[in-house]
Amino acid sequence: MAAGGGEQASPVGVESVRALLTDLRASISQDIMKETLFVGFIHCALACFIVHEKHEADPQREPPLSDYFQPGKGFNPFSVRTAYERYVPMGALLAELSFAEPPIGRLPSSHVEASALLQIDPRNRVEVWRKAVESNPSAEVITSKCLAGGVERNPWVSTESDRWWTPVWIIALVISLFGGCIDLDPFSERDCNRFRVKARKYYSVKQDGFKVENPWFRKVFANPPGGTTGGKSNMGRALERALEEYAKGNITCCILLLKVSVGYNWFEPVYSLPHVFLRDKPCFVNPARPECTAPTLHGYVVVYIGKDERGFIETFRSYGSIPGVGPSWSATGTL
Repeated sequence: MAAGGGEQASPVGVESVRALLTDLRASISQDIMKETLFVGFIHCALACFIVHEKHEADPQREPPLSDYFQPGKGFNPFSVRTAYERYVPMGALLAELSFAEPPIGRLPSSHVEASALLQIDPRNRVEVWRKAVESNPSAEVITSKCLAGGVERNPWVSTESDRWWTPVWIIALVISLFGGCIDLDPFSERDCNRFRVKARKYYSVKQDGFKVENPWFRKVFANPPGGTTGGKSNMGRALERALEEYAKGNITCCILLLKVSVGYNWFEPVYSLPHVFLRDKPCFVNPARPECTAPTLHGYVVVYIGKDERGFIETFRSYGSIPGVGPSWSATGTL
């Protein structure tokens, strides 16, 4: 599915949709030609046809979803799973909205709008979208903020709180690796430390574990806050602080739980440290909303700084991919 550029999208008629379906059938290999998969792509194609019929593409804005399903371009099976997981839900969403009664003024026409709406409880999506369109008639893009209107969203879309407690299973692994106790959690709060981390010492948000007057010592576990301070990633600042304290001999080891941020400069040191890309996205807990158990939208990596690399590998190898360990590829011995 080739993404459209800034060119004006051409109208799509019935014959074009048929040609598109023919391209899809010819492009998908027989070994993965499952009935459900093909039906899903038909759903997408028809939904995109509806988008073209109802909206004119503006070259100054993000191309409509239908630009990803242009007849004649075929279907590039770079990842059938990715295509199925990403585009089929969007296609189904557009089709559902197009048949809503009474009709809705307009449909999502970009990934931004469709992705935001997909975070809504499926039972409420149609009415949430209808209200958002009616309440924001002049909005060029219906964002997640436009959809907020008193309806519960995926908790990870909300930025109401940065208080996210670490899953207990990760803490248990860290305590096991550290020999039974965490000496310092520089980014915590009273209840989190009391009921979960149980570190010998912690720094609250008010105390600010980044401050130089708050020493880091011995065995440290850090689940740093997201966002930036002074233009620098807080996770990057935590990683930098941990490396500095280890180099000075102030800490003996450290585990950091970081968001996978490939392509960002602050993330570069991770590649030269023992680390594991977690197989599953963690389900953090917001103490203000403990009923929210949805996994985060981002992948996470556990980074280790210390001398017990073997212990780190044995502790975390079952929970994700460690470069050079198990089925992971490694360049060692090939260069």
